Amino acid sequence: MKNFNSYRFSKVRRLALDRDKDTCQMCGKKPGRRRLNGHHIYPKAHPKYERFCYDLDNTITLCSYGCHKELCHAGNTFNDHGWWKRFTKMFCHLTGKRWVNPD
Repeated sequence: MKNFNSYRFSKVRRLALDRDKDTCQMCGKKPGRRRLNGHHIYPKAHPKYERFCYDLDNTITLCSYGCHKELCHAGNTFNDHGWWKRFTKMFCHLTGKRWVNPD
């Protein structure tokens, strides 16, 4: 797996925060840059999607301790297909984008 604390990902995170105007795309709050995450839409930990890790279009701004935690760290696993369906539905609702499966 890649190093996501790298300068390269930091740059993508900054670009995503700029694009999203330092606003959580889930709740609409502006908690300040230190409390915002650059969230990977296609999961970075899944080897199948590693090619999207540094893609700005694969990054969305979420607040660190609320929305990001709710979306990513609620005991979800990649084998839980119900989680994946919930995520894609939430992503489409929040962003107004149509989900495109990269496979």
